[in-house]
Amino acid sequence: MKRKELERVTEKYVRSMKKYGNRIPGSFAVDDIHDLRVAYKKLRAFIRLVQQEQGATALRLGNKLKKLYRAAGRVRDWQLFLQKVQASVQEWQTTVPAFTSSVQQELFLAKEELVKRIEKTDWNKLIYDLTSHLPLLLRDASIRQFVNEKVAAIHLLQMVASEEKDLHTTRKHLKDLIYVERLFQSDWGINFPFPAWQQMAQIHDLAARLGNYNDHCITIAQLHACNAAALPDDEQQWRLQFLQTLEQCAVMEKSMLIREIKALHLSFV
Repeated sequence: MKRKELERVTEKYVRSMKKYGNRIPGSFAVDDIHDLRVAYKKLRAFIRLVQQEQGATALRLGNKLKKLYRAAGRVRDWQLFLQKVQASVQEWQTTVPAFTSSVQQELFLAKEELVKRIEKTDWNKLIYDLTSHLPLLLRDASIRQFVNEKVAAIHLLQMVASEEKDLHTTRKHLKDLIYVERLFQSDWGINFPFPAWQQMAQIHDLAARLGNYNDHCITIAQLHACNAAALPDDEQQWRLQFLQTLEQCAVMEKSMLIREIKALHLSFV
């Protein structure tokens, strides 16, 4: 793949982030925040792939873009948390105004930070900085190296996976493989240069479920982090019951996911 094509893909993902970033202030639509973060993750996977080339040692996403992505993630996490709280409240047929107010305050602060990050982003400079460090071409040997490094990392995790962080890291490697495979079809209109794994549908499903588990763990962490002592007694009781239910589900889901990770078969290309 020649540099011109690499530049086109880079510019496409950056402009996609810009489009959704411009939409976010004011509405903070869940779909726009989701699409901005997906565009970032696709760009990140692409950059990780291209970094395999010797002429791309200086190619980096940069801290400003990473901070924007993390700020969008915090808004997304608090939006999702608020949805889960509202669903729990309906299930328990209760109200938690003090707790809801504290969550809305956290969400407001996260939104303020995201707007600041968007306003500080110079999208044209970002495109220039990235494209100026692209290699002259992307060879099949580099693509093979990228895939095999991801597969090797997953194989290692299959042997030791036991903690939440292991599941999160496995998902990141799987998503990089998924995004790169899609890149060839959606952006270049060609098939992935290596045979697809027979378990590709299972890989997609596992990556999605690992993402749901990660969201589950973030919700648990948010419940632990809240100032429970400042809540009325009835809201403290609701929080404790909600937390215990989530933690019980997380234990079962974690065990199931670890078994599926260990049973996954990914071959080198």
